[in-house]
Amino acid sequence: MKTRIIIFLCMMSFYNTFGWGQSWPLSETMTAVIEDNILTVSTTLAAEEMPDFDWLDVPWYDDRDLIHSVVIADRVTRVGELTFIHCAYLTSVTLSNSVTSIGKWAFYNCYNLPSITIPEGVTILDHAAFKLCSALTEIEIPASVSYIGGEMFIDCLKLETIHVHADNTVYSSVDGVLYNKEKTTLIIYPQGKNVATFEIPGTVTIIEDGSFYGASFESVTIPNSVTEIGTSAFESCTGLTSITIPNSVTVIGPSAFKSCTQLTSLTIPVSVKEIGEFAFDNCAGLTEVTVEWETPLEVLETIFNNVNTSEITLYVPTGRAILYEDADVWMDFGTIEEYAFSNNDKIGVATLNAYASNGVLYITGLMPGKPLYVYSISGQLLYSGMAKAEEEQLSIAWRGVCVVVAGTQNVKVNTGK
Repeated sequence: MKTRIIIFLCMMSFYNTFGWGQSWPLSETMTAVIEDNILTVSTTLAAEEMPDFDWLDVPWYDDRDLIHSVVIADRVTRVGELTFIHCAYLTSVTLSNSVTSIGKWAFYNCYNLPSITIPEGVTILDHAAFKLCSALTEIEIPASVSYIGGEMFIDCLKLETIHVHADNTVYSSVDGVLYNKEKTTLIIYPQGKNVATFEIPGTVTIIEDGSFYGASFESVTIPNSVTEIGTSAFESCTGLTSITIPNSVTVIGPSAFKSCTQLTSLTIPVSVKEIGEFAFDNCAGLTEVTVEWETPLEVLETIFNNVNTSEITLYVPTGRAILYEDADVWMDFGTIEEYAFSNNDKIGVATLNAYASNGVLYITGLMPGKPLYVYSISGQLLYSGMAKAEEEQLSIAWRGVCVVVAGTQNVKVNTGK
C-alpha cells in the first residue's frame, strides 16, 4: 500500500514538474488548464472577461515557470491585469479574435516572449501590458486599437519597430516610431531602434511621458514646434551627450532627462516657464548649463539632484549674474558667467536707477516699450511688464531687497522692512 502511495505521489510530482494536468477555476464558467506546458483559458459563456489579479493572487503564480505557451480561447474577451506577470519561460501567446482588451501589466516581465499577435478587435492595450518584455523585436498595432496606456514598452530592449495599421484612426507610425494620428504627439520611440541620431518631425508639439526612455541614440533634434517635454521623456538616454531645448518649449516635465549620465551640456531656453522635480537628476556628466533671458529662477531644488553643481559652469545673459548668484539652486554652481544673449534688447545709454518710498518703487532710465521685471532677491517674480515711459512708479507689496531688471541692466533696491 505504501509503495502505491509513493508511486502516486511521484507521478503527481512528475505531472506538475512538466506542466501537465493542473487546472484553476477563475469563475463558475471560466477555467484555466495547463497541459504540456500550455496554459489555456476558456469559458462556457458566449462572452466573458478574465478577472484581474494582484500579483500574489495569480492562481498559477507559483507554477509560472511551467508555462511556456498561453492560449486565450474563443469567447474570452479580456486578458486580466497581472495575469501572466513574471512568466519567464513564456515564448508563445495565442489570443482569440474575441479578445478586445489586454489589462494592465498582463505580460509584465515576460522577458523571453519574442513576439505576439494582437488580433483585430482589440481596442485597449492598458498600462504597461508589455513592460519588460525584453525579447520583443516588433509589434503590430491593429486598426481597432483606440487606447495605448503609458509605459507600454518600457525596457523592451530589443523592440526596434512599432507598426500601426493604416486604417487606425487614433495612432500612426513613421519609421517604427509611434505617434498619434495627426503626428502632433510622439508617443513611443522603440528602445531597440539602433540609430546614432534622430530628428523629431516638425509636426510634433508634445513629447509624451516616457516616450524616449532608454533610447540609445547619441543626439536628438527637437524642432521649434515642440511646446512640452513630458515626464521621464528622455530618462536613461545614457548615450545622449548634449541637448538643445528649442525656444518653443514651455514645460519640462519631472525626471525628463533623469539619468542621462553622459549629458555634458544643456541649454534652458527663454520660453520655459515650468521645470518638474528631478528633471536633470543624476546627470552626473554635466559641465555646462546655459540659461536664457526669462528662465524662471523659482525652480525646485531637486531639478539638479545627484549632480555636483560646484563643478558646472553656469552661463547667464549679461546683467543677470547677480540674480543667479543670490538664488537657491543656481548659487551653488561653481562658476557663473555672463554672455551676450541675442534676444536681449539694450536699454541704451541711460543708467537704470531705482528707489522705494511708502510702498512705491520709483524707477528711472527706462526705454519705453521694453521689458521690465522686478524680482525678490531669491528670484521670485514680483512684477513683469513693459516700460511705458522713461520713468515708472510701481506699487510693490514686497518688503526687503529686490532686483529691478531692464534689458541688460539691473539694480538692487531695499523696499524696507
